Amino acid sequence: RCLNVAYTSTKQTHFKCASHIGVFMTIASVLRSIPYSVKNGFIALPDDIAADCDVWRFEQTVLEQHKSTLQLKKAVEHMVIRAYTHLYAAKDLEKEGMSDNVKSLFLCSIPAQRYLVNLEKLGFDVFNEKLFSMEMGLSWKMELMKKSYRNTF
Repeated sequence: RCLNVAYTSTKQTHFKCASHIGVFMTIASVLRSIPYSVKNGFIALPDDIAADCDVWRFEQTVLEQHKSTLQLKKAVEHMVIRAYTHLYAAKDLEKEGMSDNVKSLFLCSIPAQRYLVNLEKLGFDVFNEKLFSMEMGLSWKMELMKKSYRNTF
């Protein structure tokens, strides 16, 4: 009976961790999709964040000029903060003790982590051309190998 409880709690921790990583990656994908949604005539943002940051008042400017306004940058920053909240929650769950094969869940989040770091460096401007470059070559593979080898994600 004790083993079943331990197994269940560990399994629940794994599912919670996977859920947080999934939300983190989803937020990164939404942010990455904003330039493409603007080309199709809308801004892909959650309504609550867009309303809080007053994005809708300057929506036409973003749609016509394909450039970030201060309000859009503020909304993107809020979403990045929410994304990192989920990543850190997953990392906290990982510290509770997970097997190495479950830690590999974090490997799939590395591209999203790199995108958000670059987005932050570029002032949360989702239209910055540097975000669209194919920078996934050797440096990405080296980072993946390093994190995998050191078992740090």
